[in-house]
Amino acid sequence: MQNKIISQIKFKAEKLFLDLGFKKLNISSENIYEYKNMYLKFTYLDAINSFVIECAISIEGVYKNLYEDSDILQVSLGEKELLCQLQQLLVSYYL
Repeated sequence: MQNKIISQIKFKAEKLFLDLGFKKLNISSENIYEYKNMYLKFTYLDAINSFVIECAISIEGVYKNLYEDSDILQVSLGEKELLCQLQQLLVSYYL
């Protein structure tokens, strides 16, 4: 059940990134979202049952895996609230 919830959140988060104008890149088998030369990853961390937004400020940083952890969104928020907070963070800090 938990895996299904995580998959649904990832799918809907990807749609949100694209709807907001991010370009999807696949680098090293990971989905990376680019906007104005800023690169974000939306990663699930099982150990804390949360998603984290990770940011690299250059494409070189992406290839060297030099990301800064930015924001943490706990799955316990529920899908709807998590996606709402993700949208608010993206609009407020990354666009």
